[in-house]
Amino acid sequence: MSFKGKNVIVTGATGDLGTAITQRLISQGANVLAVGSRAGEFPRLVAACSGPGLLETIVADVSDSKQVLEYAKRAFDLWGQIDGFVNNAGIQTPVRPIVDFPEEDFDRVMAVNVRGMFLGLKHVLPRMREGGSVVNMSSALGLVGGAGICAYVTSKHAIIGLTKTAALEQGARKVRVNACCPGPIAGRMTFKLAEEVFAGSNKTFGRDCSVGSPRHSGRRSGPRLLPVVRRLHVCDRHHTFGRRRLHDRLIASLREPRSPDEKELYNCTCSTENGVEK
Repeated sequence: MSFKGKNVIVTGATGDLGTAITQRLISQGANVLAVGSRAGEFPRLVAACSGPGLLETIVADVSDSKQVLEYAKRAFDLWGQIDGFVNNAGIQTPVRPIVDFPEEDFDRVMAVNVRGMFLGLKHVLPRMREGGSVVNMSSALGLVGGAGICAYVTSKHAIIGLTKTAALEQGARKVRVNACCPGPIAGRMTFKLAEEVFAGSNKTFGRDCSVGSPRHSGRRSGPRLLPVVRRLHVCDRHHTFGRRRLHDRLIASLREPRSPDEKELYNCTCSTENGVEK
């Protein structure tokens, strides 16, 4: 798939998954505005990217409306209308049961993971071309529960609801809005979480579910992660997006489903036609 000449915003671009997504887009010719929370992390991203695409960077707190508007306007000023938006920024907090969970930690996760997602849609969608595409980064934990991480789990469930709503609202403009729900990714956030969850034992995430690399996909290397790039569909492929049909597909990659009920849960598909959910 070629993204030559397509203009894409990626938030959370300096994280492991954000870096992998940005790398793939640049290698396939996209112009990418990479949004990160700290300027000091951009040299690592720039060094990791190569290809015919152009990379621009901007620092922004995704929970701040003015800063989100600034990155949306920056992309529009650089290239004109936006073709794709990977709404990927998200954070995690220390593991605590609900009764001990700090309120300030809950508020911060919701501010970044939910408010940040909402603000991104609010300010980017008006600058997106008709027929553009959005990928909101949820999680397999947006479909199930997870003890000790109530804020993260709540935020990822909320993203799915926000995605479905945006899909319905944007159908008339042929803008595709999708949520990706990957399982554990072999990166900094997962390793930090594992240190707390499995403290004092020799257990790992890999014992219970596959752990994927941000840069590779397939059964043996874990969840299919980089297909999030293909979900952008910014190449105007009419066979994947009918003239009046919008697919809001939740891709869950925690592990292979073990029963018909799990298969239905982990492969949720919501379709809308003429703005009406089917």
